[in-house]
Amino acid sequence: MRKVLSFMAMAIVCAGVLCLSASTRADDSAKETVKKGTIKVTVVGEDGKPVEDANVQITVRQPRRQQQQPAQQQNAAPGDNGNAGNGKAGNGDNNKGNQTGRRRNPPVAKGMTDAKGVCTLTDVPVGDYNLSARKADVGTARKRVKIKEGENDEVTLTLKKTAPRRQQNPNQQ
Repeated sequence: MRKVLSFMAMAIVCAGVLCLSASTRADDSAKETVKKGTIKVTVVGEDGKPVEDANVQITVRQPRRQQQQPAQQQNAAPGDNGNAGNGKAGNGDNNKGNQTGRRRNPPVAKGMTDAKGVCTLTDVPVGDYNLSARKADVGTARKRVKIKEGENDEVTLTLKKTAPRRQQNPNQQ
């Protein structure tokens, strides 16, 4: 009787392992069907020289809002969302450091440039994206890009200094 129970237990364990293995293979094949591409980004400064250690990222491009804002918000200050003076903070979206109230998309892929100013982002799903590069004390750059299946695109971004952002005083009316 013990041998029969032991045999049945082993059979159940083996069946479980086979089912898990089959489901993992099904997940892997589903992942393989996602169409992907690669983009090689070269980052240069305004002087045309390569920029080493620049942060490069690609995020999903969101369509612009096409609907009209409610009347109470049309005359509101940027980032105010019509709540000035009512004790409510900004627009209620807890994106610290984002004064305009827009949500930032997490990067689909990111990397850092090498000594030649090059960063290659691989396995990026097909679609429309915003590509950006930034390095402190050098500048920032952005470009809209379209990733196509199996293609290796090359893009050059030129970093330009941006005006420093003004700190908004929360006590201003």
